[in-house]
Amino acid sequence: MVHIRPLQFAAIVCGFAGLSSAQTGSPSEPFAVPGDIYVTDSVSDLIYRIVDVNMDGDGNDLGEVTVFYDDTLGAVPLGNNSNLSFGPTGVLYVTDSATNKIVRLIDINGDGSCHDPTEATVFFDGDPMVNASGIEMAAPAGVSIGTNQVVFVADSDSGGSGLDGILRLTDLNLDGDANDAGEAIRLYTPPGGTGGHSIPSDVIIGIDGKLYYVESSSTGLYAKGIYQLDDADNDDFIDPVTEVTQFFVPTPGGSLEFIWTLTQDAAGNIYTSDTGNDIIWRVRDDNSDGVITNATEASAFLTAPGASLVWDVSVSADGTLICVEDQAPDRVLRMKDLNSDGVIDVFTELENVYNQAISATSIGNVRGLTWERQPQLTVDATTSPGSTAAFQVEATENDTVILYLSTGTTAPVPLAPFGYSELAFVSPDTFLQVFSTFAPILVPLAVNLPIPNDPSLSGLSFGFQALVGKPDRLQITNLQILNIL
Repeated sequence: MVHIRPLQFAAIVCGFAGLSSAQTGSPSEPFAVPGDIYVTDSVSDLIYRIVDVNMDGDGNDLGEVTVFYDDTLGAVPLGNNSNLSFGPTGVLYVTDSATNKIVRLIDINGDGSCHDPTEATVFFDGDPMVNASGIEMAAPAGVSIGTNQVVFVADSDSGGSGLDGILRLTDLNLDGDANDAGEAIRLYTPPGGTGGHSIPSDVIIGIDGKLYYVESSSTGLYAKGIYQLDDADNDDFIDPVTEVTQFFVPTPGGSLEFIWTLTQDAAGNIYTSDTGNDIIWRVRDDNSDGVITNATEASAFLTAPGASLVWDVSVSADGTLICVEDQAPDRVLRMKDLNSDGVIDVFTELENVYNQAISATSIGNVRGLTWERQPQLTVDATTSPGSTAAFQVEATENDTVILYLSTGTTAPVPLAPFGYSELAFVSPDTFLQVFSTFAPILVPLAVNLPIPNDPSLSGLSFGFQALVGKPDRLQITNLQILNIL
């Protein structure tokens, strides 16, 4: 139940009704909540969480790297856990190409791990005798989750008897898995059979609604690179002749290309890593012709200055990229193109988030990584006296959500380990808790807050932020401003 206190809200707002709009402060630039990073170790069968607790820019300090899942403590065994991705409800999906399963992890009780009952489950079993759809998943390599809870998997059998391709998994009956009849389909099967002719190593759903997958063919039947899949007729089948486009093939380097991973930012830039030439590519289809022109639409975003082995990359909405480098010492790197020249300067635009050589915790084999989806607050920009204001919080299911209001805002103030506060909470501004509740399952928390029918409120502005999370990890959301017209 949401504990909204409209009478207290009305009293505070009306008490400040005589303030001018200038006295309420002005919104500052949006900030990014410190991003928690999850890394999978495919050798030790562990999944780690990296949290910048003291907010010094890295996760190398004592207690900042913890084990999120250990298969000797949890319910589901792992064999080759190589890729992972968060869904919109905060569920972490993990591919395991040894057990041929997609594992579902969620920390229900907020103790920082998934070792308790029901926190680790099998979302999809690739044995066609186990899942009721009769779909074989021979070696899941990459996983991506759409906003509507659909899970896409790049299945790279590569040299065995199974089929390569892209699977679509949907938990239609909301029982926590996609093992029931009709919940799994083989969306795309590259022609050419098995034996390494096609090796789909990763897949994402683009911001344009189309699928993009990485082809790592070992025989040359398909050029290594990124391919676009567009189910234009919506028949749940990708026609290999009419609905597949060779989107990006990297310019040949000095070594044999090995393309493994995909990620995309809010501006439409797609990133992929070539471990053979130690390059991370950034591409964007600026002229919307469905094909990347290398000379004008692709850049070698990061060229490693020395030996490097980047297995996985993940990008945030603002273009900040992280990657795992499986090279002694193992590292997690963070980079951002600050001068917008399309190339990362390794001296000024690249930094260590995690370094095995100096961290208090040693991760033995960094194979895949992902950002955790951070809690976000959305508030109506404007409302009027006597009306309501719509609030929405995107969070993980069962998260605590505490909404705060202030009559003023400030420059971001660090409050480790929670993030940055931008609400003024000292006199002459008024700061108060508006409500406290829990995030529901599957859908964002949505609340309508009543605004007192008092004309003197017109012209005022209020700042809002929420504290969101579970006992082990609470985070401050972005700032939102509500203007009363």
